[in-house]
Amino acid sequence: MKSLQLILFNVIYFAPSWVFSSVNILIGTWIIYIPHIKIKFELNDSQIGVALFFTACGFLVSIPFVPYVNKKIGTGCSTKTGVIILALLFNLPLMASNYYVLCGSLFLTGVFSGFTSTSMNTLVSLIEKRDQQNFMSAAHGFFSLGGFIGAGIGSVLMAQFSNPSHHMMLMSSLVIISTLVVSKNYNNIVELEPEDQN
Repeated sequence: MKSLQLILFNVIYFAPSWVFSSVNILIGTWIIYIPHIKIKFELNDSQIGVALFFTACGFLVSIPFVPYVNKKIGTGCSTKTGVIILALLFNLPLMASNYYVLCGSLFLTGVFSGFTSTSMNTLVSLIEKRDQQNFMSAAHGFFSLGGFIGAGIGSVLMAQFSNPSHHMMLMSSLVIISTLVVSKNYNNIVELEPEDQN
């Protein structure tokens, strides 16, 4: 309860928690259009499974590079950049012209999904350590909130869009705008070297 209060009543903790929601808003919106993708390219379950496997591959490929990038530009900046690029990339699968482009776009989406997920967890850990506060569990709760917004509310909104890409673009735009607004609260957070912590 205390961690949830921290997030709801202090923008310093709400901002990084909103990253968790933002990622799952994008995922949840994309998921509801998987049946559309199957019909568009006339895919069977095996083929859509292979396409989604490229997302997992991209996720795994990105993880070894995250610590290097975080140290290079800062964890806060990495997180903000990752969310924005991910929001743009999630539009590509719905705009794909063929199956191979679909697989390629899902691989790129997976890369930045893994990058952003790792960065945002590191970011929360750094803030927890800096402020001696615990809100990681509540931040993960915000991930679930994002899924509800993306898939739950999105299932209602999809009836308003004849073109799935327009729905995805709307949600991506909302994520990007909200990220630009709140990211100033974590953009400059960096992971200190051991000697800098003494």
